[in-house]
Amino acid sequence: MAGSSTRLVPNIDTVPPEVLERIAFFVALEPHFGPPSHLPALVRSTKHLERHLSIKHNKRLYAQLFRSKFDTTAPERRYATGGAPLAASNLADEYVARVDTLRRIRRRVELGDIRPAEVDGENADGEGTGRVLEDLWRCWITLLEHDARNVPHLMQHLPDYIALYHALVMWLSWSLQGARADHTRADRDEKLFVLRPYVFAAHQFDAYHAPWPYPRLPVSLSHVPPPPTQPDPFLADLTPRPRAHTLTHFGNALRISPPILAHAAFLGFFARVRPDGAGVAVAEDDSESEADVESSEGQTVLGGGRSGRRTKKRVLKSREVDVEWTRLTRCLDPFEVGGGCGAMLFRGMFEGAWEGRFSFFEFDAYRDMLGGSIRSLYEGPFSEQPQVWRLTEKVVRARPSLANTSTLQAICGGDRPATAGPLDPGLLRKKESEEGEQEDEEEEDVEGLEGMPEGEKEIAITGTGHSAWGRFNLRGRVRAWDGMFMLCKEYTPDRRGRWLYRGYVLPGGVLVGRWRDTFTPVHMAGYEGTFMMVKR
Repeated sequence: MAGSSTRLVPNIDTVPPEVLERIAFFVALEPHFGPPSHLPALVRSTKHLERHLSIKHNKRLYAQLFRSKFDTTAPERRYATGGAPLAASNLADEYVARVDTLRRIRRRVELGDIRPAEVDGENADGEGTGRVLEDLWRCWITLLEHDARNVPHLMQHLPDYIALYHALVMWLSWSLQGARADHTRADRDEKLFVLRPYVFAAHQFDAYHAPWPYPRLPVSLSHVPPPPTQPDPFLADLTPRPRAHTLTHFGNALRISPPILAHAAFLGFFARVRPDGAGVAVAEDDSESEADVESSEGQTVLGGGRSGRRTKKRVLKSREVDVEWTRLTRCLDPFEVGGGCGAMLFRGMFEGAWEGRFSFFEFDAYRDMLGGSIRSLYEGPFSEQPQVWRLTEKVVRARPSLANTSTLQAICGGDRPATAGPLDPGLLRKKESEEGEQEDEEEEDVEGLEGMPEGEKEIAITGTGHSAWGRFNLRGRVRAWDGMFMLCKEYTPDRRGRWLYRGYVLPGGVLVGRWRDTFTPVHMAGYEGTFMMVKR
C-alpha cells in the first residue's frame, strides 16, 4: 500500500536472557506475600521463555526470588554450622517447594475444602494425606526460620486452614494466634474442652522427646523392658521409639522430629483458664489483674514470654529458636549412638526466678479417667495454683550410677515397692519413715574446667520456691540428650510430700511439663498434672 509504513513487532526470542530474567523477577514479586500470581503463566507462554526461565534451566532466578521473599539468615547459619553451606540451587528448590505449599493452602481455603484428593486431583490412596502433612511440615520449618519475612506469608491463609489438631497444627495455631482467636467466652470454653485430653490424659499424650524415666540416653535395646503382655489401663507406656521424619529442605534430606503436641496444648490451656475461687478452673474473662502469671495477648511465640499485662504479640526471631531447632534435628532416636544435644547447649537456660502455675485434676476423677471413663476426662473438676521458683545451675561431673536407675529413683528417691493398688490415695501420703532414702552423691563442680569430654558433663539444678501449699526445695538434673529437666519438689515441712517435675525450656523463656507423684511405681500410670513457668 502506497505511503504505508511497516511497524516491526518485537520478537520475544530476541530479548536478551538477562532482560527476560529481570522481567520474570519483578513479575514474581506480585503479590508481595504468598505465591506469585503471574510467573507460572509467563514461564509457560513460549518454549523460549520456558527454556530461559524455568527452575530447571535458571536456578539463579529462583534463588534470587527466595532471597527477596523469605528469610535466609537462619537456614544459611544452620547449614553452615553443619558443614554443608547452602548453594543457589538449594535456595531455588526451596522457593519452588514453599510456593507450591502456599498455593495449595490458598486453593483449599478458597474452595472451603481441605481434603487434598478433591482439591489437588490426587488419588485417594494415601498420597493426599501425605501431601497435607508435607505442607504442614514446611510451614512449621518456615516458622522456625522466621526473622522478618516468613510469618506474613503464613498469615495469608494458614490460620483459616488450621482445622485439625495434629502436633504441627497445634503449634502453628498457638504460635501465630495464641488465644487471640477466642472472641467470646464460648470460644474459650470450646477450646478448653478440646484441650482437655492433651492436658490431663498424661497416659495417652506424651510430653517428652524420649520416655522420662531414662536419665541417660541413648539407651541399649537390651536395657528396655519388654512391653506388657496384656493390656492394662494402669500400666504406663514407656517404650522408647524413634521420632524422626525425613523431609526435603533446600534440596537436602532433612531428618527432624515433630514438636511435642502436649506442650502447645499446655500453653493454650494456661492462657485460657484462671481459678474462680471454687476450686474449678474456668475460662478467664476479659479483665486481668497484674498478678496474673500469663496473659494470652502478652504471649510470645513459639513457647511463651513475659507474663502479666496485655502487650503486643511478638513473633520470635530465628536465633531465639536455634536451641529448639538443634533439639528437633538431633533428638531423633533414643537408640541412636551419637545423637542428642549435649549438656552445654542448655547451660544458662534454667538459672533465675520463675513464676507460673500448676494444675491438678480431682483425684477420684483422675483415677476413673485412667480406668477409661471419657465422662471423667471431659467433666471432671480441676484446679490450678500459682507458684514461684528460684533456680541455680551448676555444671557437675555426670554420675555413671544414674545410667542404671530410673529418673524417679535418681532424683526423688521414689519408686519404692508398693503394696497398695494403682493410684491408691495411700500412695500419695508421705511416709513418716525415711528408711531406704538415697543420700545425694557428692557433686564435683567442674565449672571452668576445660578439656573434659562433653559426655562427662551434666547440669545440676537446686532451688527454692513457694505456693499456697507452703515453701519447698527443688533439686535435680538436666538430661543432656534433650534438655529435659527433672526436679524433685519437696515441701518443708514435708506434710505435702515430694513431687517429681519433668519438662523443658521452650523458646521465648517458658518452662512447661508435667508433675507426678513419687510413690506410684515407674511402670504404672501415676497421678499427674501440668505446669507452666515464665521467667520473671
